Amino acid sequence: MKRLPRILKIIKISFPNITCAFNTAEYRRVNVIKLFDRLGIQEGDFGYEVIKNRQLFNTVSLENNSLAWKNLTEVIKISEKEQLETFFHLDPIVLYKNSAADPKFTSRFDLGKKIRSVRKRFKLTQETVAESIGSNKQYISKIENNKADLEFKTLKKIFELGLNRNFFISHYQKDDILRSHSNSILSFEFIDWAVNRKNELNLIEGIDEKAKRYLEAWNIKTTNDLSTIEFPTLLSLLSEKESIGSFHHPELWLIQAKFITSEDWLNVIHLQRTINAKNTKRNTYSKIEEIAKKEINNTIFEVD
Repeated sequence: MKRLPRILKIIKISFPNITCAFNTAEYRRVNVIKLFDRLGIQEGDFGYEVIKNRQLFNTVSLENNSLAWKNLTEVIKISEKEQLETFFHLDPIVLYKNSAADPKFTSRFDLGKKIRSVRKRFKLTQETVAESIGSNKQYISKIENNKADLEFKTLKKIFELGLNRNFFISHYQKDDILRSHSNSILSFEFIDWAVNRKNELNLIEGIDEKAKRYLEAWNIKTTNDLSTIEFPTLLSLLSEKESIGSFHHPELWLIQAKFITSEDWLNVIHLQRTINAKNTKRNTYSKIEEIAKKEINNTIFEVD
């Protein structure tokens, strides 16, 4: 049974357009001026002020899964003794039928296009993918062209059985896409632990107790302190105490400190694993992972 269109969230307001997320998993944009013209709403009619007053237009809110202007009201007479005050709103079905897909938001992640891209990257045909998930070429074609609804269990089968790829649904913040997207592969338990420990110098690969004491003698007591100095300055400080060759990869301390200070945990882990991979006496886990595993019961990654 096909569900009735309902608005879940107002995404963007830019007169005379309003972009909304519908329960149909679509981002659709309605031009309110054109909508009023189609509906025959004219000057003098209740609601027309919405397109005459931009300040009023921008007060639109979500009410009962539709667009509403609560500051624009009228009184309806029900009987001789009874009347009802109501605010102006638009029916969600009418809004859906008189809107169009917003390409800016709809194309943000085109799942069908992504599946096609991965399939072609690994030189797989639609027939091969379809056979692997017990389906047919026509169905895969519909999915790749966004002409078929895709349930999560089907998506899982396509990637894991059809494309032979494990997949993970990440999340990110619009104002910090790269870091928040990378960190989404890490568990919240790990992130909370890391944030609470981020000032500690011993999280940095190469800084042992001896190096830590040397840095603290120069009033460099936290990763933030370390992240603010220049590499020549660091070399100068260390060489005053001991031969620079006795320290483990000091040229990478500052990079690690900057990653840790900015809470870019996945890049810290990747860099530390790269350092350790060059040292055959140690495993390829990062230092920060080794410490965390002992303290938070191995719940570091969201994926295996």
